Amino acid sequence: MDLVQGGHVLVEVKLLTCEAEYSASHCLLIRSNYEVLYAVKSGFASGYSGEGPRALSYVLELLRLVCDDINEYVVSPAVIERIDHSCLCSSDIEQLESARCILPQRWHDYIQHPRHGEASIFGEFPVEIPYSLIDARLIPFALKFKNDPDAALIGAYRLLEEAVRRKAGIEGEQGSKLFSLAFIKEDSPLWWGKGHEQELAGRAQLFSQIFMAFRNPRVHRKINTSLQDDVREFLLINQLFVLEAASRRRPEQPEGGAGP
Repeated sequence: MDLVQGGHVLVEVKLLTCEAEYSASHCLLIRSNYEVLYAVKSGFASGYSGEGPRALSYVLELLRLVCDDINEYVVSPAVIERIDHSCLCSSDIEQLESARCILPQRWHDYIQHPRHGEASIFGEFPVEIPYSLIDARLIPFALKFKNDPDAALIGAYRLLEEAVRRKAGIEGEQGSKLFSLAFIKEDSPLWWGKGHEQELAGRAQLFSQIFMAFRNPRVHRKINTSLQDDVREFLLINQLFVLEAASRRRPEQPEGGAGP
């Protein structure tokens, strides 16, 4: 999960199986696009009902979505033990490279109760803010987000209003009225240049609509939301910051005619 969330491309997965009489234990060797080999220690299991088989089932479901090269190999208890003690040898890896994988493939059989749809699989991932996509002005709120999402969101809304007021040269107004004056009116001080009229109008209305749909309920009453909902709302605000940064002052209209 950490590798996938961190943007690694998994190019090869070796499922290492140590078979016993009624069950088996498993480790993983995962090679990323950075030519780094990761060993995942045992704890995965098969052949009975329990947490080990459930974990193996979930991990294999995830891996088959993100990697096209998955094969299973039978190894000795000594190999599993060396992986668990973080002392896998180069000779072990060389032997695995030349070993035959199990054919026909049977690792699909370790998936106990296949989930329906990718959403249910990735729903197990931790809820995180993608910092690389966040407007620099929002980073202080993003870093403190998990401690108090409500305070971070309200602070972000206020900062956006301040940024628009300052850029548009509008005093005193807030919320929808501010954005209407700044972006929507025909002679509004801020715009995104020439373009498709409906597209530009849609951008302008986003500010008012998001504030009415999300900001107003949050500041007027206590609302119960999940961390997932809060992160999605934060990303909506972030997109408004991106649009605000792309806007610029509208050229002055000359008397008796339209501007450029």
